[in-house]
Amino acid sequence: MTPRIIIIGTGNPLRGDDAAGLVVAEMLADRSRRCEVDAQEYTVLDAELVWDVLTGDEPADLVILIDAAEPNDALPSGSWRRLTFPQDHAALATTNVGDTHTLNLDTILSLSRVLKKPMPRIWLYAIGGLQFGIGCGLSDEVQRAVREVAAWIESDLRAWRAMEETPCMNSP
Repeated sequence: MTPRIIIIGTGNPLRGDDAAGLVVAEMLADRSRRCEVDAQEYTVLDAELVWDVLTGDEPADLVILIDAAEPNDALPSGSWRRLTFPQDHAALATTNVGDTHTLNLDTILSLSRVLKKPMPRIWLYAIGGLQFGIGCGLSDEVQRAVREVAAWIESDLRAWRAMEETPCMNSP
């Protein structure tokens, strides 16, 4: 059976670099529509569905969340990193990822665990932003990072699928 993979970009399209997650998700949806990748490989959903996806009755096998974060020493502007939940929970709590109109992602993930819902594998791609003012576009640094993250997600998905399809064996 093909794994169910859901991609969700979060952010506010009116607040500069905060739109980074939305832009990456749209890029991936567009590539899927144009059949640049296997159209059955993943589903791109609206950010408002994060809670529903994580607490619903039909959990995904893998949920990929993409969001901008306030820059810090570990995540300077224009850089990005992939965090895996729950393994990187401590790093997620300090990355300050969360959009301006919902609960932050760390809170949502923690609440879904408390509810004892079956948790999918979760990858969070955090992109360090530079400008979050109303009406400004993506900074040059974040535009470069957005393209890199979209390419890395596709690469990570190919590697993950290959690993999922290869049985683990201990042969003498």
